[in-house]
Amino acid sequence: SDLRINFSGGRGYHIHIPTIAVRSFSSAERRELVNYVSGTGLSLDAMLSSPKSTGWQGRYRTALASELERIQKLEPLAAREYLAGLSGISERTADSFYKNLAELRGKLLANPESLKDNKVIRALTAPENTVFKEAVLSHAAQADEPVTTDIKRLIRHPGSLHGGSGMRVTPIPLEDLDDFDPLIDAVVFGEEPVTVTTRFPVTMPMLGNTYAVAAGTSKVPEALAVFLCARGIAELGGAE
Repeated sequence: SDLRINFSGGRGYHIHIPTIAVRSFSSAERRELVNYVSGTGLSLDAMLSSPKSTGWQGRYRTALASELERIQKLEPLAAREYLAGLSGISERTADSFYKNLAELRGKLLANPESLKDNKVIRALTAPENTVFKEAVLSHAAQADEPVTTDIKRLIRHPGSLHGGSGMRVTPIPLEDLDDFDPLIDAVVFGEEPVTVTTRFPVTMPMLGNTYAVAAGTSKVPEALAVFLCARGIAELGGAE
């Protein structure tokens, strides 16, 4: 209820937290927020705790459960080879782990803390195992650290136009976020034909249609013309 979400008018979204308690946050405190939402510095010991914990601990368990399920679905030889290929894992250890996968998956659901000292679990979740790392970070937000931590940066006002796109900075109710389409919902200008001269060919979706614009002079909808000009791809006017 304390979050206000705005499409920036450009490439991302701004999340405003109007709560007074966070207004005095320094750059360091804002960086902590970035690290949290982006999943920076996650450790196995901190992540495997209560089976009912939420947040990153819940996401981490979900990713690990999916990885164990993926391994169990492999052909036995392929699964053992994959496990034995992990850093510090012998073929014997890999074989034992594979044979006990069903039991280990049950422990992850009921008592995840009991897996902290499992050698293969530690190898699976090590930072150098990119398969698992990517699975975990698929739950992360791609936060813009320079923008978030800059306490002197001006905030785009909702309803204003972004100079680099001509689109509106648009407030979005949380329940509408999944259905929000900036190339429809944040477009201010209409479909009246406008003459532009483009520097190179471009294909661009806008207002529910996709337009293929050739290099040179052509007529395009006003909304697309504004976007192309704002991006430096085209200029208004040209030879008729």
